Amino acid sequence: MTDAVLILRGLEELYPEMRFIERLRCCVETYPDLNWGDAMSRGQMTSKLWILHQLQMNDKVRLGRVAICGGWLGLLSRLILDSDRIHTTHVHSMDIDLAVTIAAGELNSEYIIGDQFTSTLTNCHDVYYGDYDTIINTSCEHFSDFGHWWEKIPDGKFVVLQSNDFTEIEDHVDYVLSAGELAAKAGLTEVKFMGSLPCYGYTRFMVMGVK
Repeated sequence: MTDAVLILRGLEELYPEMRFIERLRCCVETYPDLNWGDAMSRGQMTSKLWILHQLQMNDKVRLGRVAICGGWLGLLSRLILDSDRIHTTHVHSMDIDLAVTIAAGELNSEYIIGDQFTSTLTNCHDVYYGDYDTIINTSCEHFSDFGHWWEKIPDGKFVVLQSNDFTEIEDHVDYVLSAGELAAKAGLTEVKFMGSLPCYGYTRFMVMGVK
């Protein structure tokens, strides 16, 4: 049994009302070979909570139908769906990795039953985004052709974009060095938020606004 499972079991005892902890523990036990350590690292979780904090600055945020590009293990989807201050009609998590797509469905299983969540094996470059109100991409640095993907997003859509300046990972093929550079790449018609977040050896940048 891994340390992560033991910790999550202890948290279940302390917070039995928090279904998220139970589901997370079940997923870690069921899919132990997936990279939960990275997904739940301080940098990753702080970055996701940063999104929630900024979205919840208003009394009631209405995101409508949400597409999450590179949804990975579904942690951001779960945090959004669990929030009582963020209104969504549906959250669609998309990833090109089948294993994490399945795990994301398990983590958000209660919301699948309520038709509030789907997790699919999808290449984000092949999606018609006209069906969504909000598009979230927290891994812009992984998109080798950001411009090609960005062209798929119709004007008028609310977007949340994150990237970073961590150049030591080979998969970071389109990193940026500032929030301003990320905003310039997007060329939003209306910027709702732009900022930087120090994350243990690198800086994450985020832009929210309307294309």
